Amino acid sequence: MCVSTPRPGCIPCAQDGDCNDDDACTTNKCGEDGSCQFTTIPGCKQCTAATDCDDAHSCTDDACVDGACEHQPTPGCTVCEPTTEICGDGIDNDCNGLTDCDDPSCSGSAFCQKPKEICGDCIDNDGDGLVDYEDPDCCAETTELDLQGMKVRPESFAKSRGKRLRIRSVYSTPIPDGFDPMSADTQVQIRDDAGELFCAHIPASYWTHPHSKIFRFKDKTETMTPGVRKSTFKLRLKKNRVRFGLVGKRTTIRDIEGENLGMVVAVGDRCSTKDVELRAGKRGYVYP
Repeated sequence: MCVSTPRPGCIPCAQDGDCNDDDACTTNKCGEDGSCQFTTIPGCKQCTAATDCDDAHSCTDDACVDGACEHQPTPGCTVCEPTTEICGDGIDNDCNGLTDCDDPSCSGSAFCQKPKEICGDCIDNDGDGLVDYEDPDCCAETTELDLQGMKVRPESFAKSRGKRLRIRSVYSTPIPDGFDPMSADTQVQIRDDAGELFCAHIPASYWTHPHSKIFRFKDKTETMTPGVRKSTFKLRLKKNRVRFGLVGKRTTIRDIEGENLGMVVAVGDRCSTKDVELRAGKRGYVYP
């Protein structure tokens, strides 16, 4: 008597379509004996999303297709072969995704050393868009300038008579300890929306001290510090403050871009700043 015993897991079939184990990483065939044959596909990885398929190769496009990962070569992509990073060639030589100065390997390279701001030359040396005492690099202490009056007559008002620049302000309240412009250089800067509008550097040696409460700079030729005819610091002891004034008669000032100016008056590394909103007058711009 013939006895037939079912094979565990055997699925009868007449064609390949009768065989489906819902595994994207197997081949489904109907064998010659009429049973389904499931063979694992070498290297196949199951997935539910493309993020499951990262093969860590930069030159393949990874995708999840019908539950199995596919990796297609990226056209025109060249596989990076790691070497020592060369600082300044614009190439990611060590294949870590960071190029030149963005790579920690270049932190000590001379090519990647940023220039430092030189305080007092009216140049943005470090390229951060801030000139001299506009830059915190030059200021150990920053306070607000109490601007009391200002007149600016740029080139577009050249036919108007009068001084081209006049500033009246309180540089500091209270009087700083040891305040002495004869021991530290003074710089006055004005900036508009387009950049530096006026920058005057007055060395400490240019100041005189004719009175115990006054420091004065005068130059009728306006050649010692171009654009500055006279400037004063006056100590008001009762009010415990330092007044500052500046006059430029021949100052060359280009046309102002915008109506807002940024001002800095610095003595040594102590900076007083002010944002100024000007109003147009018949002979130039004025504040207030």
